[in-house]
Amino acid sequence: MGRLSENFLLIERKKTLAFTGSYANMYFWRPYTGAELDYVEEQGGEFRGYEFKDGTAKARVPKAWIETYPRASGQFGTPDNFLDFLIPQKNEGVEPR
Repeated sequence: MGRLSENFLLIERKKTLAFTGSYANMYFWRPYTGAELDYVEEQGGEFRGYEFKDGTAKARVPKAWIETYPRASGQFGTPDNFLDFLIPQKNEGVEPR
């Protein structure tokens, strides 16, 4: 179920960005060490990493992410806060094209 919900969130996020006329580079992040983030957005030189969890798993930002991108943010997507991910807030830095 995890991969299905991740796929849903990514597709819906892409639709939201297109609908609002925003643009962000979208990536997956996994270095050779095996750590990973499910989704990374880059906009204006700022990186935001997201890890999606189903609510039962313990979420954490990989240490390698923090060391590699110390100024980047890391957030978790859960069933309780998925709307915060899908609907960009003005203070989130998502700018119209």
